[in-house]
Amino acid sequence: PYMPTILSPGESAQFTKGGPVVLMVKPPERDTLGNVVQIEFQSCVYDQVRSACNWISRGIEGGVTVPDVLAGTYRLPARIVGETGSWRLRVQRPADPGAKTPAGYPSQWRRFGIIPLAAQPGPILKGPVFGR
Repeated sequence: PYMPTILSPGESAQFTKGGPVVLMVKPPERDTLGNVVQIEFQSCVYDQVRSACNWISRGIEGGVTVPDVLAGTYRLPARIVGETGSWRLRVQRPADPGAKTPAGYPSQWRRFGIIPLAAQPGPILKGPVFGR
């Protein structure tokens, strides 16, 4: 109840490289998001021995306005959607030393994938049927 909830992208959703990926967040029930949030990104480097991801920090996007993430109009940065692979992100209200507000609890990690355009499944086309 004290952390924001990521509504979009959906868990394990896949997006085409370079295409728009929209972030939408539900505020915490018993806290506030304030005016801005920060988004932390990590990418997966797969470890075959452990059969698991080693998550590597890929930076933090700060100063994202709360109205944008509540309305679902914030698009993930090109440096993220322009690179194929498995990703995860989480959202958090940053600390505000001026207002003496501590950082909020981070959301749960949300995983998603960026796939190459060629890997995007296309429509199944049926050719003409002869002899009928």
